[in-house]
Amino acid sequence: MAVSNETKHEWSCKLLGYSPMEHIFRSLKSEWVTRSGYHSITEAKNNIINYITGYYSQVRPHTFNNDLTPNASESKYWTEYNSVAK
Repeated sequence: MAVSNETKHEWSCKLLGYSPMEHIFRSLKSEWVTRSGYHSITEAKNNIINYITGYYSQVRPHTFNNDLTPNASESKYWTEYNSVAK
């Protein structure tokens, strides 16, 4: 029986217990970092900060969050939390 690469990857991630931070770095490397690298540490730092605070948190939907961005998911949580707490 053939197993797809995606299934193998999901299995290996569960087996190794990848943390959310490892997932962010994997996404960063595959979606954002240029293949040619950066000309300076400052350029890399600024680009990575822009990825995390801009694209990853505000634009990129996450399956874990029911296809909401992390910022939208957090806003939804606090809205629902406040309505229950009243």
